[in-house]
Amino acid sequence: MATKRFVLSTVGISPLLNALDSTEGAWRQKFNQATNAARLPDDVEAKAQELAQRVTARLRAGDVVVNRKLSAELNGIYGLYDDKLPTGGSGDIPGSGGGFNTGADKRAGFGNTSSRNGFFEP
Repeated sequence: MATKRFVLSTVGISPLLNALDSTEGAWRQKFNQATNAARLPDDVEAKAQELAQRVTARLRAGDVVVNRKLSAELNGIYGLYDDKLPTGGSGDIPGSGGGFNTGADKRAGFGNTSSRNGFFEP
């Protein structure tokens, strides 16, 4: 019987920021300015949606090396599971273990990682 493991890890917006390419540097400042905003400006929300779709596509592609570079937290989780994430969660990313939501949450700012932040849910 496999050993069950409970892992709780906060993942802020680093996967989104790490998905920015070299021509999108100004967006990092816009995201920082929107930290803890009650409502994201429309342009920032649209960019967050675009980046969430990029990150989702990368995760679905299943390239462990690429996925580990998305954030320190994801890198650590991959390390815990020897680069093979368990399946069977409720999320829409195969093997993610559940809870990945690509919708930007207008009610919560990006800086709020202690509760639901709109991208990764428990």
